[in-house]
Amino acid sequence: MDDPTLKPKEDRLREGITILNKLKEVGFSKNDSAFAEIQSAISVWVKTGDKSEKKFPIPRYGRMAILTLPSKRLDTATLVLKNIT
Repeated sequence: MDDPTLKPKEDRLREGITILNKLKEVGFSKNDSAFAEIQSAISVWVKTGDKSEKKFPIPRYGRMAILTLPSKRLDTATLVLKNIT
């Protein structure tokens, strides 16, 4: 029996697509290496549902992307861009 507290694959896919679309909206290209790394991490998460937090340096923009991918249904996947100081 499936654990009702875990985030379903459909929700993980929807949240992952939302994050990738937002990155495109703020100017990231699919050809950026950081975009590809983030997309890969999201793809693994959609398939496995395993919780993770990863950091991706984006020196071109002077930023660090912090990707948080939850396993629980009530938590939402997030991507935060922080300035590198």
